[in-house]
Amino acid sequence: MLTQIVYQSRAAQPLTRRGYDELLRECRRRNAGDGITGLLVSDGLTFLQAFEGPTDAATACLARIASDRRHHSIVMIRKVDVPAREFGTFAMLGLLPGLAEASSFVDRTKEAVEDVYSPSLQALFIGYATLGRSKMPQLRSL
Repeated sequence: MLTQIVYQSRAAQPLTRRGYDELLRECRRRNAGDGITGLLVSDGLTFLQAFEGPTDAATACLARIASDRRHHSIVMIRKVDVPAREFGTFAMLGLLPGLAEASSFVDRTKEAVEDVYSPSLQALFIGYATLGRSKMPQLRSL
């Protein structure tokens, strides 16, 4: 059995493309060794992340996330046991609108969650990406 955790948080300071890339590299390196897979989406000001893995590894990952000073105001959305992975085999897929076209950001998010079993979880990520489009002009300047 695997544990799946979904949370949202606020960035301690606006996230740059470089900062996001560094965060993803760190996540991927650690997660690959711990058997964690997931999706991290950010609009530059907030994060929405889902990750899954063996229960002990997922719990340890959540503890690391909670102590990371790059964000605050963590809101737990979901913590459930799942019979199989819903977020693929990638150590952490990352999506950030940045310089991409707004519709592309939403389309990439839809693709990333198309195999997720829970319609409400799909809707959560797609809605987040859709609303994140409105913040794109301010992200281009970061």
